[in-house]
Amino acid sequence: AARLVSSVCVGFASYHYLKSQALCTKQQRSNGFEIFVFSLLVTLHSTGNDWELVHAQVFFRHGARAPFGDAPDAPAIWSSDLKADLSTVPAISLINLANNEALDDSVLKDSAEGNLPLLGGGLSPGALTQQGLQQTEDLGTVLRRQYVDSGFIKGNFDREEVLLRTSCTHRTTQSLRGLLKGLFPDDSGAKEPFPVSVGLGGLGTKHMDWLNFSTSCCPRLKEIYKGGLLELAMQQDPPTRALLERLQQASGSAMPEDALVYGPLAWFDSASCRIGSGLALPPWLDSGSINALASASADQVERLFRGVGTAQPDEMLRLSQGRTLQECLGRLTAAILQDSGSPGPVSPKLVIYSCHDWTILPLWLMLAPPDAKMPWADYAAELRVELLRRGRSEYAVRVAWGAGISHSGRMVQS
Repeated sequence: AARLVSSVCVGFASYHYLKSQALCTKQQRSNGFEIFVFSLLVTLHSTGNDWELVHAQVFFRHGARAPFGDAPDAPAIWSSDLKADLSTVPAISLINLANNEALDDSVLKDSAEGNLPLLGGGLSPGALTQQGLQQTEDLGTVLRRQYVDSGFIKGNFDREEVLLRTSCTHRTTQSLRGLLKGLFPDDSGAKEPFPVSVGLGGLGTKHMDWLNFSTSCCPRLKEIYKGGLLELAMQQDPPTRALLERLQQASGSAMPEDALVYGPLAWFDSASCRIGSGLALPPWLDSGSINALASASADQVERLFRGVGTAQPDEMLRLSQGRTLQECLGRLTAAILQDSGSPGPVSPKLVIYSCHDWTILPLWLMLAPPDAKMPWADYAAELRVELLRRGRSEYAVRVAWGAGISHSGRMVQS
């Protein structure tokens, strides 16, 4: 085991962050093998053709959704006609992450905080739209070319090869169904539903839905989150402040209802919901403003998760998505053990996580080089974590970013 570990390289990752034991739970710290593996971090600049793919994990953001509040300029714009048509996508069955028992759909919510009143047009807040469903099917087709056509996994779903994970919301489970149609088109009419593992919400260590950002599970997280938003509102740079003032003047009373709290993020979320769902933008938003809001939103989220106000450096990352990263690293460890013939848990070849922008953006921050500029996670954006082997015992991890749906509504590659 020591010889195996000494050859492991984890590429494109932040050495100082992952090595910090502040991220690790007591269970992780008791497993010296796991900690040692993932503290040996070096930058892998090129994999070349002599590396073989052993294991892959794909974290993706759901497809385009409705906003969580009505559009003041057009209260009826979010019509129920926009709702995703699920009659053409495969069915899934939910399995409790904690005990492997079956769950019914009643556990799913509109958001991490629960269900919300219907929007003025009749659509549920946060609901996946038909365009959003198509975006995830398109992403599934991309993944099919990557993992099925290459022979890495079979063309039909095999639960021994593929593990499916989702957060506990309607839009992420439905987005996963869309992706499965693109990834396994021959199984779309299968009688048996695809098994999907989901964690349920709770307080403290009982909270298992860590794929969805939620402040209700942790009082400290709620404290530093609210304090961070307030601090960021007071620290806006002059260009962003000028942009928001111009938008407020142009829109009048039609500004997003949470714009004063979330700043550029509120404006950009409202606009991207419309763009991703094929709806027209209000006249005061042009392409230049959209791009500026996207950049300002990415900067706002990065600063928030890095730590502002009373938060310690990276405390937001650790409390909000530390267990997601722990799950990812645990699966990488299991894959190394299985591939090397060492005793350990059975590891699937491909793990797919249907989650949120505030899942994959914090993960990006924890895995990217410290000086890298964080991109924005558009709809159907993806973060891939792939385990590669060269020879018999040399391993590396490759992290790749797929940009998702561009502001003009097209699937873009990165």
